Amino acid sequence: MPAFYYYGIAATIFMVTCWSFAAIRWLHTCDAPKRRWNYVWPDRKLQVVLELLTTAILPYILDPTSPSAWLLEKCWFPTCGFLYIAVILLCFFGSVQLWPRWHSISIVAAVIVTLIILPLVVNAWMGGTLIPQQYYLLIIAIVTIVSILMMAFAFMAMWQVGHWMKETRDNIYSNPTDFPLPLAQRVWLAPVIYTPLYWPAFIFDSPTAMAIQNLLMAILNIGLLIVVLPAWRRKIIIPGEDPVSDNTRDDMSPERIETIAQRIENFVSTRQGYLDEHLRIENVVIECGFNRNYISRVFKERYGGFYTYVNKLRLEYFEQFTRQHPEVTKEAAAHASGFSSYQAYYRAKERLS
Repeated sequence: MPAFYYYGIAATIFMVTCWSFAAIRWLHTCDAPKRRWNYVWPDRKLQVVLELLTTAILPYILDPTSPSAWLLEKCWFPTCGFLYIAVILLCFFGSVQLWPRWHSISIVAAVIVTLIILPLVVNAWMGGTLIPQQYYLLIIAIVTIVSILMMAFAFMAMWQVGHWMKETRDNIYSNPTDFPLPLAQRVWLAPVIYTPLYWPAFIFDSPTAMAIQNLLMAILNIGLLIVVLPAWRRKIIIPGEDPVSDNTRDDMSPERIETIAQRIENFVSTRQGYLDEHLRIENVVIECGFNRNYISRVFKERYGGFYTYVNKLRLEYFEQFTRQHPEVTKEAAAHASGFSSYQAYYRAKERLS
């Protein structure tokens, strides 16, 4: 069998994994994300669309010997690949962080890539009749510049997600930032992982390198799907709410519940424990002297949860503090009220109002 058949087979395997990824992401999710769709996976539709766009390289699968199809294939990945990584990172984590600027940045990047890639797609589907081959070197030069820009965009997105990760505390803290840290830890290095895959075939003009790239990317697609699907099944949808074990439901008398509630209010509200921006549920457990499961249950049933109770008190204190100190900045007022930042105050207000 001629070597170029293997090139088409490798590209087919990659495309099938993209289609499968799109189908599974569209059809499958667990119950909790369905109840909080925009919060849990805001990029679901966008990711499906981006995965299906790989259909554009079908001419290379049908005829790997076509110069126009090869031009499209080798230019597709360093441009569209880096754009895909950046947009997905910013769309999901930027939406969770209430950072709307990712929309305009991503749209500008998408327009640039579309202006470069769309003519190559049309040319490949038309059998190379749209763009004369003497212009291919010029196209390669333009694609190189755009690819470097998209790579910088992807690494900027990675840096931004890394910055958010550093600001994020786990869900036992009273100032979680609604940031899905476990998922971020799994995917934020995507630009580093994909960079060695996107460039060799393009730089060396090598169909063999492209075949290897397609197979490796198919494996990574499967791995990414495995990573993202169970991420929210293993975590609580609302950060900051602590799970309550079933074994605490039958051995708590109303008197004990009331005692725990009084101790919680004494420490968190009366003694203003909520003003400590590093307040954790463990601190309450130590102060109250009861089992963590008991404390968690009382928080959940009496006050709506640890995060809810603490941050409602902070929101009330913030309003009072700003009225009494109109000269103070909102950032300073947020810190004085127990929030880790004004952004944390804003997120709490959005969620609890």
